Amino acid sequence: MEDSKEDPMSTCWVEENFPALLHFAYKHAENPEAAILANANAGGECVARGSLLGPLLGAAHGMQGFPQWAKDGLKAKTEIENEI
Repeated sequence: MEDSKEDPMSTCWVEENFPALLHFAYKHAENPEAAILANANAGGECVARGSLLGPLLGAAHGMQGFPQWAKDGLKAKTEIENEI
């Protein structure tokens, strides 16, 4: 995908967000931080996309793939780290 194209905006339903989710996962496959920020900045409803994009990127990169600011912002950071 070309970087010059605008990122897609979609409504909140997962069914409608799925193509955009795939777009962000593919376009930023090597950079979870860029994927998270692009998702948040794309407009529309990013919550459903982000709730699926984060675990998908986490499965691909592990916790070390995420920026420190994302890890520090976890509400149940200790419990999540223990679970992982």
